[in-house]
Amino acid sequence: MVQPETTEELSKLAARAHGMKVPLIPRGKATSGYGGVVPTRGGIVVDMRRMASVLGLDEEAGDVRVQAGTTWQALDRALASDGMTLRLYPSSYPSSTVGGWLAQGGAGFGSYQYGYFRENVVAATVVLAGGEVREVSGEELGHVLGGRGHHRVHLRRDPQGAAARGYRGRSGELRHSGKLQGFMASLLSSDAPVWSVMFINPRMAEMKNRTPAPSGHAPQAAEVVLPSTYIVVISFRSRVAEQVRPLLAEIAGKTGASKLPDEIALHEWRTASG
Repeated sequence: MVQPETTEELSKLAARAHGMKVPLIPRGKATSGYGGVVPTRGGIVVDMRRMASVLGLDEEAGDVRVQAGTTWQALDRALASDGMTLRLYPSSYPSSTVGGWLAQGGAGFGSYQYGYFRENVVAATVVLAGGEVREVSGEELGHVLGGRGHHRVHLRRDPQGAAARGYRGRSGELRHSGKLQGFMASLLSSDAPVWSVMFINPRMAEMKNRTPAPSGHAPQAAEVVLPSTYIVVISFRSRVAEQVRPLLAEIAGKTGASKLPDEIALHEWRTASG
């Protein structure tokens, strides 16, 4: 295992490994459940923990350049001091890294409003197999499967700072998946300014009630027990709360959703934001 500190070190390592035909396996925080950091065919594990700095913030453009080993929680806290926060982040926010999500791809909290993570990446500086350093953007980002080095992601301006501030949540339960589908169809057609939507199915609710929270996440409060139904947790900005709440109440009335106690939405939000 090696722990590079600069792009130059990564470039030299990649060139040497390529010449010797030795595989390189990038490692962020290993929060993915797919075993991508396991060197199944041998090689060198490239631990990115020493490349975890925020390199630059462009307030006018609303984007930030950050090293791949930076965790989302650390980045969000750094941005809070400048009155900004992230547009979106993965469910593993407390411990996963920026480079890891670029390699993995997908959606997360905030994707209801801002789309997939790839849509929020401006550019990525990558080290290719032979040691060449390149900055890729646009359609080329689709070819970046294991980012190593620096990444730049869009930000949303937020005068209240950290991701756990400035948001409100509501949760509701529905008795079967068909009702949930109807609820979501109505929500989409309403154009309600919702930031994020999360689902919990009955089996997942039962497991969450029995299983302690993973390391780095908020512990399960004893008084918060999830019902074994289909649960939807909706998050939105505080400034649009008066607009969103009546829309959600109207949709719930049409689709048979029952509002759950606010403690459930608050607990799930705290679990997600660490």
